[in-house]
Amino acid sequence: GIPGASFSRRAFKLKVGEFDVTLVGDKNYIMELLEKNPPDDADFEKEKNNIMRALKRQKDGQAVSLWRLKLRDDAHKNGLIIIEPGFI
Repeated sequence: GIPGASFSRRAFKLKVGEFDVTLVGDKNYIMELLEKNPPDDADFEKEKNNIMRALKRQKDGQAVSLWRLKLRDDAHKNGLIIIEPGFI
């Protein structure tokens, strides 16, 4: 499963004042819920937009890297560039 998914599920089940001990990987975490704030739609939208922008930048960067590698490999295969062994 997803690392920490159990941790998150258990954290969200806590009531104010409760605590829990959870194993994530090879570490134990002790958590206590001190307070619970109601969700704020404006904060959610702001954070959602920030996350969406960060994910888009990450995907754009990955796409450019893949394109650049393909371009380099194609140029090498077609004899347009020479890549010295061990250089890359």
